[in-house]
Amino acid sequence: MPQLTIILALIALVIVHELGHFLAARRVGILATKFYVFFPPAAFKKTVRGVEYGIGMLPLGGFVKLPGMFEPVPEEVAKRVGWELDAVGDFRGTEQELTVDAAVRAMERASSPDELVAPLTEVRDAVAARRSSFAPERTAERKRSDKAVDRLQGMLDDCSPKAYWRADLWRRMVVIFAGPLVNIVVAFVLLFAFYAWFIPKQEPNGTISVGVLKNTPAERAGLTPESRVTGWNGSLKGLDASEIGDRIDAGIGKPVEVSWTDADGKHAVTKTIEPVDIPGDKSTDLRIGVLGSSINGKVVGRTGVALPTAAKYSLIEMRELTWGNLKGIAQLVYKEEVRKDVGGLVGIVGFSDDVHAAGLTLRYVGIISLVLAVMNLLPLLPLDGGHILFGIIEFFRRKPLPRMAFERYSMVGLALVLMLFFIGLNNDIGRING
Repeated sequence: MPQLTIILALIALVIVHELGHFLAARRVGILATKFYVFFPPAAFKKTVRGVEYGIGMLPLGGFVKLPGMFEPVPEEVAKRVGWELDAVGDFRGTEQELTVDAAVRAMERASSPDELVAPLTEVRDAVAARRSSFAPERTAERKRSDKAVDRLQGMLDDCSPKAYWRADLWRRMVVIFAGPLVNIVVAFVLLFAFYAWFIPKQEPNGTISVGVLKNTPAERAGLTPESRVTGWNGSLKGLDASEIGDRIDAGIGKPVEVSWTDADGKHAVTKTIEPVDIPGDKSTDLRIGVLGSSINGKVVGRTGVALPTAAKYSLIEMRELTWGNLKGIAQLVYKEEVRKDVGGLVGIVGFSDDVHAAGLTLRYVGIISLVLAVMNLLPLLPLDGGHILFGIIEFFRRKPLPRMAFERYSMVGLALVLMLFFIGLNNDIGRING
């Protein structure tokens, strides 16, 4: 099923992105405490050598936990510990009362993250000990204590010698860039394989599909991208791609007799479409409003080009796709037609049938991988590109930006990312509703 193939490919691409972050962190000595396929709650988890590996129940990608994105502030940690203690219940009258009280006071007096380690450990152990004292039937108290122990351990991890905030700038940038880099490498490998071995050979069926611009004579005549064009100033049966292209070029600037059916081959229509001057078209010729054409047919085999040529084609396509995406993102601000073309998951999956029928699934997944990398490298937080931007600023400042600046910029970036998401979602809903 083509839709399922694309959905699984999307999940796999997100997982390998997170795997890039995880493996890079392990390689450069930055602590990584969790690696999940899919998102929690966990259907399965197992801790191996201090790392919790798990499979979540929400199939939306994956995630890696890198403790200590910021240097812990003792006053804030003491407050958070107080909230955890309030959540698990009062320690008064227990054996741990004096230990816990002394530990919290020590945190409040701490002047550095290193001075938080001992009291945090005492509080974590006290909560864990109290949890084991509950009778088995007190499941609510046990669950609250388990969550508190996990969060207290997270605070300890934030103070670890291998915490993210302690690492040299170059180590942090390697970890951040590794995710998009994996997607770029995957894109190249898939595109290279496509051009080297998997270019589809088609058996034409005498029809073509064309792009149709909005508010043009072609659209007003009833022609759509789903139409199967059977004639263009004469039947297209038996013509190859070059001959069809010559037929279309010969009709530019003149009335064109176009014949087509709908996608299932029914409701044949033949109309003469008069060309006009199309706004925004820089050509001097009058046009009817079609954009490009592709031959329809059945995939009957695969072919490829020489390996150096496959590498060349892959790099050229990656360059063009990257530039096209960046230009499109800039045009979102002032071009309504570009905003209407933005799509989300439904839009991506919606092309799967046509892509599969044309034998282009491998190439399509490679393109998606590259787009994921480009989007993640945008200089917005919480995207990877935002972290890289802050790393560049830190390099020139010789010190990190204040946490407040990070948080404020994150709000701006998150708002823009959400706006882009909702534009895509709105367009997807519009496509579903026709």
